[in-house]
Amino acid sequence: MNVLILSQYFWPENFRINELVNELGKFKKINIEVLTAKPSYPSKNEYENKKLTNFGKIKVHRLSVFLRNGSKISIVLNYISFVINATIFMLFLNKKKYDSIFVFQVSPVFSAIPAIIYSKFNKTKVYLWVLDLWPESILSLGFNSKTIFFIIKKISDYIYFNCDIIFAQSRSLLKILVKK
Repeated sequence: MNVLILSQYFWPENFRINELVNELGKFKKINIEVLTAKPSYPSKNEYENKKLTNFGKIKVHRLSVFLRNGSKISIVLNYISFVINATIFMLFLNKKKYDSIFVFQVSPVFSAIPAIIYSKFNKTKVYLWVLDLWPESILSLGFNSKTIFFIIKKISDYIYFNCDIIFAQSRSLLKILVKK
């Protein structure tokens, strides 16, 4: 079984997905690969070691993304560049076929878009682990444009609806996702 882990953030960045990939890598019948961005979180600079292409025996594909510099526009460009580059990689550059894609979704939910697009062409199952609820999480940042919020809500709902299984970080988050 070929499984792709899709996460904008991955080792050496410190996120829970690292532990999950480590555990999944112990199963001999599962061939795991990771598609992620070149590490730059939280320092906002790419890490010195650019050869981070393996995590133990697991192949790691690293994508270039627009680096965050603290401005809101750089954060948006960072998110968009990951979605575009991951989609291009999955559809055109990587010839491997995956049986399922596991998306680790912190922020933003848009990081699941490449998996959903890939699944439409390849009948692949998409599993989404939600840690940040979108678009609600942007409200806590003081975001107040009703038009943009409406657009982001429609995209977020589309993403949640098009995943085969959604894992929630907490029971309260699960209740909200079930209502969606």
